[in-house]
Amino acid sequence: QRELRKTTVIAAHDNHEAAVSLWDSQLEWDVRIDWRPEDPVNGCSWKVHHDILCRESAYFKHRLPAKNTQGGYVALDCSVHDRQALAMALKFMYDKTYEGGTIDFSNGAGKGHNVPDGEAIRKNVVMYISGASVACSSLMKLAVDRIDEITFTILDNNLFSWEFCQSNDLFKFQHPLTIALILLYDQKERQ
Repeated sequence: QRELRKTTVIAAHDNHEAAVSLWDSQLEWDVRIDWRPEDPVNGCSWKVHHDILCRESAYFKHRLPAKNTQGGYVALDCSVHDRQALAMALKFMYDKTYEGGTIDFSNGAGKGHNVPDGEAIRKNVVMYISGASVACSSLMKLAVDRIDEITFTILDNNLFSWEFCQSNDLFKFQHPLTIALILLYDQKERQ
C-alpha cells in the first residue's frame, strides 16, 4: 500500500503534476540522509526518496541500504561529504535545474566595457563538483553544457575585445573564474 503511494507521488512529481515539490514537502519519504548526526549544532539530515536517489545517483544506488520492508525508513550517514555540495546535489535530483548558471548576453554583456559577470562559471563548476561527489551524471552534464554555452557565446561573438580586456570591471569576470579553476584543480587532490 505505502509502496504504491510512493510510486504514485514520485510519478506525479516527475511529471510536474504534484501540487507541492517532493523536495519541499518530503511526502512519503523513505530515506534519511544524515550529515554529522552526532553534532546537535551543525549536523543536519534530509528526508528523501529511495527511488529518486537510486535513479539519479550511482553513488546512492550502490550505498543505500535496501528499502525497509516494514514501511519505515533507512538511513545513510554522508558525513564524509561537503555539506553544501551534498545539499545542492540532493536538491538538483528533485528540481533537475539550478539557478545562477547562465550569463545573459542579450543586455550587451561582454561588449565594449560591459564585462559579463563570471559568477555563472564559478556556479557551474561548483555544481559539477557537487554532482561528481555523488555520481549524479545529469547534474554534471548540465553544468558542463552551461559552461560550454557560455564559452561558445563568448567565442562566437568575439566578446573578448581589447576594450573588454582593458576594462576596470574585468575583476567581475576574472575573480570568479579564478576561484572556479582553483576549485576544479583542488578536486584532483581528493581522488
